[in-house]
Amino acid sequence: MKTLISLILGFSILFSSNLFAHAKILTSIPANNAIYDTPLAAIELNFKNSSRLIKLSLKNQGKKIPLNFKPSAKANTHFSIPLPMLEKGQYSLEWITLGSDGHKMKSKISFNQK
Repeated sequence: MKTLISLILGFSILFSSNLFAHAKILTSIPANNAIYDTPLAAIELNFKNSSRLIKLSLKNQGKKIPLNFKPSAKANTHFSIPLPMLEKGQYSLEWITLGSDGHKMKSKISFNQK
């Protein structure tokens, strides 16, 4: 019985820390694989749990696009980063978040600007 209780306790600690500490994306603008006919004004990232956005990179067919981005000092669930006027092309947006448990999570989406 003690072994069973120990196993249950161990698994609950293991899985609860992973579930609550990682920053799962809920919504983003731009959306993954979306096609936009009008220019986007900003990048909007919404996460399930608070985290710090520590890196953000936007590329148009491999060419890096400068952004007015500074790594966040405070954890948050919503981030808004203004965009410069984007030319037509296929873009990739990559970011790294830092969860409350210290784990870094890397994510990437692609979108097309017409």
